[in-house]
Amino acid sequence: YYFSPDTKPEVITAYLRQLENNLDTNNTRVILFGDFNAPGFNWENGTPLSSCHYYSKLKGDSIYTSACFLGLRQCVEAVDTVNMLDLVFANFTDLKSVPADSGLVAPDLYHPRLNIDVLLPNVNSNLNSEFSYQNFAAGNYAFLYNILSTYDWSGVYQTSSVDVAVASLSVAVRSAMEQAIPCGYRCKSKFPHWFSYTLRHYINKKNYFHSRIKKNPSDYFYGRFACYTDANKLERIQQKFASVCFYYFSITFHILILML
Repeated sequence: YYFSPDTKPEVITAYLRQLENNLDTNNTRVILFGDFNAPGFNWENGTPLSSCHYYSKLKGDSIYTSACFLGLRQCVEAVDTVNMLDLVFANFTDLKSVPADSGLVAPDLYHPRLNIDVLLPNVNSNLNSEFSYQNFAAGNYAFLYNILSTYDWSGVYQTSSVDVAVASLSVAVRSAMEQAIPCGYRCKSKFPHWFSYTLRHYINKKNYFHSRIKKNPSDYFYGRFACYTDANKLERIQQKFASVCFYYFSITFHILILML
């Protein structure tokens, strides 16, 4: 953020109130940083210094009040924090912001270089490498027919609400399908769904011979790698050509339907 020195306190207050309505700091990690242009304000206890300018005091009060309401704290650790204009606010404690070494250039007391270190939490992925699907080819459709034929449909056709009827119908059919049609499990693929079986085979072979070249360079492995690389490129071109042909065929078909 950037609030210029001549920004009116009421403008800052209106903006921060809008921020209070849009930010969910209870369920989200939030970090705000920028040039707030409110020197002479003690951000630890929310009080201005005796030398603080009147308008700087008003801006500091507004920023500090909104920060407290959102559960944010000022995180910059500096020798002269009260005169710093660049501030960092966050609602989590695993953050550290300290001035960086300015090198040969003299440090700016109001805008020192800052190092902001954020400790990201470890996220354990619960994603399974497999996903389930219904194997319709192995379904027992005689059993499915018996379930649906003996089902009490009165709750579906006696209701006066279309939404309730649709929901009841979906529940009945889904429950019957889960009983009569078994589930299968398929490993998630690292390839896009539109990759053909041949293209996936060529890519796997290319990667295999590429790894063999790294371990044991030889003309044979390099030749096989080059062969599958060319085959991979050719298969990609063929797939793109087929998709373009299908697209134009679909357009032509729809035009003919409209002309009939």
